[in-house]
Amino acid sequence: MNKLNSLLLAFWGLGLMGLSAQSNSYTLNGETAPATQPQKFGVGVLPADSVKLGGLSFSPDGNELVYVVREKGMFYMQKQDGKWTAPSLIAASQQFKTHVMYPKFSPDGSFISFVDGNSKEFGFGDIYRINRLEDGSWSDRIVKFPAPINSAARDAGHSFTSDGTLYFSSGRADDTWSGNILQASPNNAGSYDISVLEELSIFSIETDEECLYVAPQGEYLITDSWRSVNGHKIDLYITYKRSNGQWSEIKALNANINTEGLEHIPFVSSDHQYLFFVRDDHFYWVSTKEIFTPYQNLKIPDFYEKVDKEISLKFSAETFMDFNGTITDYDLSILGQDSLPDWMSFNPAALALKGIAKEAETLCCVLLATDNDGNQSQAEFKIIIAE
Repeated sequence: MNKLNSLLLAFWGLGLMGLSAQSNSYTLNGETAPATQPQKFGVGVLPADSVKLGGLSFSPDGNELVYVVREKGMFYMQKQDGKWTAPSLIAASQQFKTHVMYPKFSPDGSFISFVDGNSKEFGFGDIYRINRLEDGSWSDRIVKFPAPINSAARDAGHSFTSDGTLYFSSGRADDTWSGNILQASPNNAGSYDISVLEELSIFSIETDEECLYVAPQGEYLITDSWRSVNGHKIDLYITYKRSNGQWSEIKALNANINTEGLEHIPFVSSDHQYLFFVRDDHFYWVSTKEIFTPYQNLKIPDFYEKVDKEISLKFSAETFMDFNGTITDYDLSILGQDSLPDWMSFNPAALALKGIAKEAETLCCVLLATDNDGNQSQAEFKIIIAE
């Protein structure tokens, strides 16, 4: 194993001890933490300029903050005795001061990774890191991640998980800019195995995923994206890791977050309580209470039966899962109908459907799950009754 991977895995091997003890207060100037309506973050402390803001990241313990001003570099703040220090420029970042973007603390806080978005013609980019020194300061040397992480194409938005896996956007798969989401997994040869997240490829075909965030344990991924259905406006989307290792259907965040403005460069605090992002010319933050909604973990197959035969369906309790909550209620409905057919009954507590159909028909069914925060998600399937 090469020196880079040995260092990364050694740090990650220490785990994330102490995160549970961190404060969930990330305020910079005494502002009130937001609820479900996004609020401007760090007003009077952080800069405001849509062209120049390149993202922010908190350390795992919440006591350090880095943010980027593209034409100046990366700025660092630290909480001391409950108060934040004034922003100071990390000197090494000035080497790429024309287009520094997307800073990320590693899951153990041992380095900050970022993107130089102006290293190649037409703004193509590469991923770099600045290591933390033993005294807690930052190295004056920038290290470029080797191939196969960086390539001849644009490699940009990125996020490490605690096991050393890197998720990142890259144009290498179809010779574009940031058109696909890739995964780089450390291997026994001291390098990385690269794979495209195929289950998100349909989403990627018509979009440009520029910057993403993945939870330290890999439970969810949030990305910004240009989508043709939104008039090529940048919005934020979320997908969850299913129990089979695949990703759930990627869905847009709610209308409080995705507006007519441009929402991009997501980051979530390590306690999963707050989402930070850039909207137009400011940093914003918002509670994640309405962001982590139930998601479909298991597919519901279509069901076939004959007239006058008993139907007995029982849905798995793992059909839906919820990252930060509990599924508290289920409801079953039929598209285009105000109520269930007279012959059908549904028991939400047992997740069971029963009945005997008297005529041939196809029913388009919707199973709705509601969590303890009132968030909902649904799954569709068909019951096909034949003569």
